[in-house]
Amino acid sequence: MEFLDSYFEDEVREGFYVPSLMKRAWAAQMELLEVVQNICDKHQIPLYAEWGTLLGAVRHKGRIPWDDDIDVAMPRRDYDRLMAWWDEHGAQEAPLRMMNIHTNPKYIYPISRLCDTRYQVDYEGTREYGLGLFVDIYPFDGCGS
Repeated sequence: MEFLDSYFEDEVREGFYVPSLMKRAWAAQMELLEVVQNICDKHQIPLYAEWGTLLGAVRHKGRIPWDDDIDVAMPRRDYDRLMAWWDEHGAQEAPLRMMNIHTNPKYIYPISRLCDTRYQVDYEGTREYGLGLFVDIYPFDGCGS
C-alpha cells in the first residue's frame, strides 16, 4: 500500500488536531486491514466495516479524526473460518499476531485483534499484551445462517 508524502502531514480535521504520528499509525492499520482483506477475499469471507470505522466512512468520508483503530466484522461462521486459517497459516505473516482469548489467557475482549508487533503503543492496556497497532475483528453472533 502506498501513501502520498502529504498524507503524513499534521492537519486539523473538523477542529481536531491530527498529528503526523497518528497518521503513521493509521497507515500501518490500513496495511493490516489489507492483510485481512486479502485473506478474506481469497477464502470468500465477507468483511464489513463496523463501529467507528463505519461511522467514519459515512459521516467523515474517511477516518474519524480522533479514532485510533479500525473495526471490521463478519458472521460467526466466517469469523471461525478466518481464525482457523490464522491458526494454521498465521505464523507465515510475521511480525503479525492474532490476539484473542484462545491465544492469550490474559486477553479480556470477546473479539480478535490482528496486531503488528513492530509498533508499540500504549492505550487501552495494549502494552500489557504486546499488541502494537491493531485491527479489531468482531464476530456477528445470531445473524444469518
